[in-house]
Amino acid sequence: MTTRLTPASLQIIQHEADIAARRLIRKLCLPYDDLADLRQEFFLDLFARLSAFDPKRGSLGAFAGIVMA
Repeated sequence: MTTRLTPASLQIIQHEADIAARRLIRKLCLPYDDLADLRQEFFLDLFARLSAFDPKRGSLGAFAGIVMA
């Protein structure tokens, strides 16, 4: 399935990636300088799995949160 990403969708994904990256930094006691790198890794992982997203089953934010957890 092809998912069209709107600016609003990208904002949701960015927010979820930021939350997940900050959580991982706190949990693993990583330096704050790693935040941007972790966000980028979460983005790449999510975009690789985006074809599995089904809007009938839930929101994009929920999907992104589960993938990034």
